[in-house]
Amino acid sequence: MPARVQTKLLVAFLIIVSLLIVLGAVGLVVLGESNSRTVDLIRAERKISAYRQIQSDTASQLYRVSAALFAADQRALDAALRQLNQFGYDLERLQYVAQDEVELLGRVRKDYDQFVEVVTRLVDLIGRGETTAAHDAQLKQAQPLAESLERLTNQLVNKAESGMVAGIDASQAAYRTSQTTVIVLVVGSIPLALFLGRTISWSVIRPLTEIGLRLRRMASGDFAQQITVENRDELGELASNVNRTSEKLGQLYADLRAEQERSETLLLNTLPRSILDRVRRGETVIADRIPAATILFSDLVGFTQLAARLAPERMITLLGALFARFDALAAALGLEKIKTIGDGYMVAGGVPEPRPDHAAAVIEMAIAMRQAASAIGAEFGEVLRLRIGLHSGPLIAGVIGTHKFVYDVWGDTVNTASRMEEYGAPGEVHLSAATRALVSDAYAFKPRGEIAVKGKGLMETYFLVTRGDGASAPIRSPPPGKPVGSVL
Repeated sequence: MPARVQTKLLVAFLIIVSLLIVLGAVGLVVLGESNSRTVDLIRAERKISAYRQIQSDTASQLYRVSAALFAADQRALDAALRQLNQFGYDLERLQYVAQDEVELLGRVRKDYDQFVEVVTRLVDLIGRGETTAAHDAQLKQAQPLAESLERLTNQLVNKAESGMVAGIDASQAAYRTSQTTVIVLVVGSIPLALFLGRTISWSVIRPLTEIGLRLRRMASGDFAQQITVENRDELGELASNVNRTSEKLGQLYADLRAEQERSETLLLNTLPRSILDRVRRGETVIADRIPAATILFSDLVGFTQLAARLAPERMITLLGALFARFDALAAALGLEKIKTIGDGYMVAGGVPEPRPDHAAAVIEMAIAMRQAASAIGAEFGEVLRLRIGLHSGPLIAGVIGTHKFVYDVWGDTVNTASRMEEYGAPGEVHLSAATRALVSDAYAFKPRGEIAVKGKGLMETYFLVTRGDGASAPIRSPPPGKPVGSVL
């Protein structure tokens, strides 16, 4: 229905009010009918009481008159005659009560008047001493009238009682009819109430339930489903708005997820995953003491002259390709790229997660970096050589900065690795005796002897040499279960 919700509720309310009014009106009619029947029964009871009184008085008067006539008592007859006249007034008042017995009461009145006339003549006869004539008149005239009056008063009582019985029967029948009417209305109201409840539920409650369910799904991240509400009212408009909001939120959520993934990638390029998880858990100071790790520093030989000779765009492109290859190698070997400084590249093995083969993995990285530099140089028509230095030992690793995070390493091991690169030779992998001792005889080395290193004094160092067939040692995959570094 294209009506507003408040209109639908108002209509339902008016229907309920109308039903209550009908029930109330029926109840009033039933009560009125019952009251009318009760009044009629009371009137009938009063009428019967009056008729019985007339019957009793008539019988009493007739008995007195008969006794006085039989005894020929003048005074008794005068008294009976006065009582008969008084009784006439009672009959006149009875006409206002006997609305249904007017004809019968008229016959009583007629016979009564005749009986009074006869008794009056009898009193005159007895007063003149004509007793025999009085007795004859009594037998021929007074006695039949007395018997007629007795029959008529009995009929009055019987007719009134019959009317009362009929009234009681009618009252009971009216009660049963009213009872049936009320029951029918009440029973008929039940399906109407159910229909109204079902209509309101379908029109109001069901759409609200659907909208609530959709909102809960939206809160859980499900923006795909749409609400189907057939109402053409405020609830239908609300459902349409929820659908549009869900669609818009779905788009925003997808954009947010994509942005989150991009942020995740950028963060992983800045911080190792394990360190990133610690930052997200709320750690504000992250500093770990690493008991054993290997640091690699590399530097592009002749970079200053190369940068002066090449266009800036080409120089950046060349460095980007070279470092991208280095990043891929670090990820494949499970090493952690620390940072780049100009044309320098720094990588660590055994950081942040410890691994027993950190020295061998970094040596593999150095071998592969030399190969990658030769390959990238060939692509750009340049001769690229690296100076690489390695050293192993304990260090401290952690995160510095609050707005721009940097994962870095510190300690004598880092400084010594930097010196190995600084005191190395173009195209060579220069490593300390500490790193040499960790890989034993797995690789071939050329002793360089003791050299004076700034800040360290005399140190025994080595150059990594190729194998007998002239090929560098192959790149080995990281051991199972070891972490893999990030890749730009």
